[in-house]
Amino acid sequence: MRLSASITNADNIKLGIRNIGHRLPDVDNADVKDAMEKAAKLSIPYDGGNSYAVPETGGGYERTGNLGRSVMVWQRGASTVIEVEAYRRGRKYDPYVIGDRDGGMQAEIHQGRWITMRDAVDYQLDDLIEKIDDDNQTLINQELG
Repeated sequence: MRLSASITNADNIKLGIRNIGHRLPDVDNADVKDAMEKAAKLSIPYDGGNSYAVPETGGGYERTGNLGRSVMVWQRGASTVIEVEAYRRGRKYDPYVIGDRDGGMQAEIHQGRWITMRDAVDYQLDDLIEKIDDDNQTLINQELG
């Protein structure tokens, strides 16, 4: 974290940062994993079986539930990984439904119906950062009175 201030009384500023530094909330792996699980559910709102909370397209498109069952969120060291690998007739199709890691490749038929995984992750990270900022501001305000 980076704090900046204009220095008029260096000793008081250093003391203030020391006083709140130990109280600033840590973002731990569980917070990030929770955010990524929410992102996976937002992008792939799987209800079980072959049911999703996404309007069907019609036109002979058959839902199997493979996409929903393929979602895994796991920790690897300090990183949280969302893994999705859905196959149909031996072909990987998940990027055409939820996009690739950069949000590209989503088929036109799914655009506007399915949120890309990239967008879902970005939404959740924005929420996580906002929460951390709010928590930090509250602590700073308490310390400064």
